[in-house]
Amino acid sequence: MHTKKFLIPPLALVLAVLFASTFGCPASNSNPPATPELPQVTVDRYCVTAAAATALAADEAIALYTNKAIDGATFTTIRNAIEAVNEALRQVTTETASTDAWPTMRVKIAGIAGKVTISTVVTDPTLKAELDSINSVLQSILGVQ
Repeated sequence: MHTKKFLIPPLALVLAVLFASTFGCPASNSNPPATPELPQVTVDRYCVTAAAATALAADEAIALYTNKAIDGATFTTIRNAIEAVNEALRQVTTETASTDAWPTMRVKIAGIAGKVTISTVVTDPTLKAELDSINSVLQSILGVQ
């Protein structure tokens, strides 16, 4: 009888080890929790998107001008607006690379991006959509907290 008392705990331990090795332990989450993206990185991503949109709009404006679908004055207005946006984007990305704290950086970025918009009225739906997307991304830059 005395031996049965000592055999039960080792038997329970052996069964627990056998169970764990057979069925495994519950899977742990090996992925660390996602780190929130820095606002500067978000702004830089928006700048890349806006730059791509300005390139598309410029190509479309050139094609429309070449095919006489828009006049020279409209083309020049669009080109100047796109150049202003691209310059603002360069200034914003320069600011995001600075050592300023985010609150200071955010004010400077708002001062830069808040001054540019493309308000040219065009009838071509593709060019209009591209210009609207540029304005939308500029607003997204301003909205980063």
